[in-house]
Amino acid sequence: QPLPQAQIEIVWHRLGRRTAPGLQAAVGLCQLDRLEMMLAVRRKVAERYVRHLRNHPYIAPPYLPEHVTPNWQTFQVRVRPGGPLTRNAVMEALHAKGIPTRRGVMAIHREPLYQRLQPGLVLPETERASDRTLLLPLFAGMTRDEQDLLYPRCERPFVS
Repeated sequence: QPLPQAQIEIVWHRLGRRTAPGLQAAVGLCQLDRLEMMLAVRRKVAERYVRHLRNHPYIAPPYLPEHVTPNWQTFQVRVRPGGPLTRNAVMEALHAKGIPTRRGVMAIHREPLYQRLQPGLVLPETERASDRTLLLPLFAGMTRDEQDLLYPRCERPFVS
């Protein structure tokens, strides 16, 4: 079954900002007590991703300088330049193997609303990043078993 287009393209139709309703804010405050534990689990998941994807032929894990400690809210990978597949083709292949993905870098200036506000705006580096990045599943409750199921599918998503 093909990947739903909505998972690849999200279109912005109006300006606005998002705010957290009171209930979401209360849940967030309660989760602060577990923050360090959740970040530690996310770091372990991300470290395993990096090890498993370091030599992948189509997708590259993020570059991480030694002095940087990300929170790993997401795990963004980049489709290797010069390869035979586009970002969308990689997303489709992973979806076919049961791996949910999302677009990585969002180039908001490409959305119809912003094109009307800033017609002709070109941001080559942003566009290149948008065209080549995607997000792999990463969440604090992700178990080692779930990861172990995922890695072979990431390593060989283009083989039946």
